[in-house]
Amino acid sequence: IESNQGKALESAKRAKELASEGLSEVRGSVAALRPSPLDDRPLPEALQSLIDPAREAGLVVTFEQSGQTRAVTPEVETVIYRATQEALPNIRKQAHASSAHIRLAYDAQTVGLSIRDNGVGRRHDEDNVGLTALRERAAALNGSVVAQNQAEGGFQIEVTLPIGLFRLERD
Repeated sequence: IESNQGKALESAKRAKELASEGLSEVRGSVAALRPSPLDDRPLPEALQSLIDPAREAGLVVTFEQSGQTRAVTPEVETVIYRATQEALPNIRKQAHASSAHIRLAYDAQTVGLSIRDNGVGRRHDEDNVGLTALRERAAALNGSVVAQNQAEGGFQIEVTLPIGLFRLERD
């Protein structure tokens, strides 16, 4: 570090990237080994199974759905489920929020998830490991993630996935 700070900084950034990639691969492997929490349940019902424990832990969570529930590929369901699964504990523990609002929206072109809280917001512009993994999962499905502090306070994550990934029926 003392002899070449630039090179040390580059090495540290690369180590962080490699660690993030490795963690993503491990998460994918672990997820592949366990049964899907969505098996035989509609996505809104699966999300409710995440919301109930958050409420029991003291977080006021509202859930809203717009559009009619549609069958989507397991990959799309998993991205939305995992985003919610990651967000709710973070909202309670790191954002120090008292409430969260979750909106699941189906329209003609996309399925979307919005999670908004009334916490302290993101302190740094840099993504954490969970948000990086979410962006990667969404990008792999030609989707997008917008994560930002809200002007009125709190933080919001919006995940949008294209309708082209829908299936006509579930297996």
